[in-house]
Amino acid sequence: MPSRISFEAFLLSAFDQGDYSTDDVIAFVLPLFRKVLGFHEAGLVAPFEYPDAAFLNEMEFELDEALAHPPSAALYRIDAEKGTYVRGYRCYEFDFDHHDPLTDIFCLGLVAGSMALGLNLYEDENLQEFARVRVNPSGHRPRIHPTLGRLVTEMTELDRNRRSQDLYDIIRRLEHYRDYTPEKQLDPSQIAGWLQKELKERDAFILNKLRSRLFDTSRRNRLLYFKPNTRFVNLTVGSIPIVLHHRSIRPELLFTWNAEVAEKITAMNEIVLNKYLRFEDHPYLLPSLDRVRLESQRDINEYGFSQLKLVIAFLSWYNSKEEPDERIQTPLLLLPVSLKRNKKVKADHYVLKVLDNVAEVNPVLAGQLSALYGIRLPDFIDLEEMSPRQFYQHVQTQVEEANQAIRLDFVDQPRIPLVQQEARQTVSNFRRRRRMGAESPGTTELPESGEPLETTDIPESRGPLETTELPESREPLETSESPKSREPLETSDPPET
Repeated sequence: MPSRISFEAFLLSAFDQGDYSTDDVIAFVLPLFRKVLGFHEAGLVAPFEYPDAAFLNEMEFELDEALAHPPSAALYRIDAEKGTYVRGYRCYEFDFDHHDPLTDIFCLGLVAGSMALGLNLYEDENLQEFARVRVNPSGHRPRIHPTLGRLVTEMTELDRNRRSQDLYDIIRRLEHYRDYTPEKQLDPSQIAGWLQKELKERDAFILNKLRSRLFDTSRRNRLLYFKPNTRFVNLTVGSIPIVLHHRSIRPELLFTWNAEVAEKITAMNEIVLNKYLRFEDHPYLLPSLDRVRLESQRDINEYGFSQLKLVIAFLSWYNSKEEPDERIQTPLLLLPVSLKRNKKVKADHYVLKVLDNVAEVNPVLAGQLSALYGIRLPDFIDLEEMSPRQFYQHVQTQVEEANQAIRLDFVDQPRIPLVQQEARQTVSNFRRRRRMGAESPGTTELPESGEPLETTDIPESRGPLETTELPESREPLETSESPKSREPLETSDPPET
């Protein structure tokens, strides 16, 4: 191939080796976009109206700089209703003697769309195909990244008012296309009744949308993908006695959401954990509780408040759209608590106090369920007015109305064999690490044992900033019952199991 070839001639064989990937398209068009931006900064426009002005030199798209010229303004002549896609890479506005930077953006969109869709717009049949699929390029060609597809749609709008207006922003989005999520864009004016809403309602809606964007939905966020570690103490597992047979374990003596514990939490009474926790069988509990207690106190001293939370319910669920076979364990209901140690002659008492009986619904989880399944959870539930079982029934009603083949189960009785197995594994891991000298008892970490059966969580908070009350570092540790084990936990099964 000669070093210089016209763009029209290049297109005759451009797609013989296969379709262009998103990275191929961006690598091809970015230099062109930057060159046109340079014209605009110099007060000029690109010479797209001249067929011979576009050519490839050493396989790089070029424009004849000598043909760049000042803009010509004739907006009053443009009849938007007569706007159409014309053969080649020209804008219909040229026919009205109008050419400004927004006209160039249209032409650049034609180039990007042509390369992404594998269409030669000098051919009438391909031009008609482009006009048909430009609204959803990714649907026509699945390999096109949504960012590139959205840009092609925006840049090639016949209506100037709906066309992308800023070439700087277009270039930035192409350069960082993997960080851009088109689905998060929202035009409030398209919402029914938006203009009639009160100003306060609009502000609340916008703030809620912005808050949702702050959520970290990656696996690093323990508020969504829970994994046990030193920031959490599983009080349910810590209340399991190490016995020979699980039949020797009495469920009513465990720290789960039973009638006694529920009454104390709802009444915001102090709970002496020594009554439930088996310190003699779980040597890691004392140092772990002390670590959590000191971190909570440090937060109060440094920031004026503590992020310690008690998780009273977990949700075990499946993301059927991304990882349909992976069971995800997520804290569901969170209560603010404090933990203190009272000095006693024989053994110090660890006292847990619930600071508010209004439970916060995990905002990160709520955002995910809303986006994936259209299930809307309340921000808070008052435990005096709504029990975990009633909350389950509330969610179950939405699940049934959604009619998406989702099954939601409520587990409020501990599965003793499973919890006992986790307790044994946790203690065994602790003792093995201590023997190996990896960690001293005072710093030993809560061995990861598998799925927390009920666990005290305090996920790192990286969800929305305001509600992220679970500093990653400190999350306590309290206990929440895990789907498998006990508490009212709700579990949502995969959409079609």
